[in-house]
Amino acid sequence: MLFDGTCTFLVERGFARYLTKDEMKHKLQKFDEVGLVRQVNNTRDRLEVICHCCSCCCYKLRALTEYENPRAFTRSAFLPTRDMEKCIGCGVCASGCPHDAIRMERCADVPEPPANTMEMGMRPLQEKGKLEDFIKLNTL
Repeated sequence: MLFDGTCTFLVERGFARYLTKDEMKHKLQKFDEVGLVRQVNNTRDRLEVICHCCSCCCYKLRALTEYENPRAFTRSAFLPTRDMEKCIGCGVCASGCPHDAIRMERCADVPEPPANTMEMGMRPLQEKGKLEDFIKLNTL
């Protein structure tokens, strides 16, 4: 699900269509029912994308679980009350639990989201000390 300029760009070229609020709510509910993992661009300036994925098709989710570092890229302000070792905080376990045995609770150490998409892309490079190399490669 795309928002703002990217959405308009794709709709105007016939690659997508606008959804009503009711259609969006219905789709979100259906995605939850089939257990898809919801991820957002998570920046402070605006919502641009909501992705609904499964680990069999999504390279990002598969990499997170295969490398056993589930919160390396995708972080949530919420974690479940149990089984957190492979959790990214998407809430699928809680919304899909037929017995309401799992609930999401706000984390104590929530990192501040990046200001915008550019900062979101640069932050991992900065944290790994690779930003300078990245800039050099892109300015040759």
